[in-house]
Amino acid sequence: MDILYDHQIFSTQKYGGISRYYYELITRLSGQPENNVSLFLGFNINEYGLEQYRHRYKRFFGLKRPVISRTVKLFLLLNDILFSGFAEKSCYSIYHQTYYYKSIRKFIILHFIIIIDFKSFFEY
Repeated sequence: MDILYDHQIFSTQKYGGISRYYYELITRLSGQPENNVSLFLGFNINEYGLEQYRHRYKRFFGLKRPVISRTVKLFLLLNDILFSGFAEKSCYSIYHQTYYYKSIRKFIILHFIIIIDFKSFFEY
């Protein structure tokens, strides 16, 4: 599988449930030889260290930025612009958004929203 991940949650969340979920998903999928993961972290504040696995990714771009109040929207806009070029040069069959901001939707050919209810999943 050729999978493309974007910057959205990594641009806004230093630590947390969603970014931790994507950290686990990306590191595990990129460690399997049948998967080609392209990761665009953009200018990010995330502290999980996905950049240390860059040798596993087909394509990668990411730079840490300082946490400066009132700059989240500015960096999201900048990352959206940079992601456009990154996505156009990437070969992918699956685009996995890390969050649901509206500006990224132009890259989606087929749009699926998958909701997993873990509580009922583990009930017997």
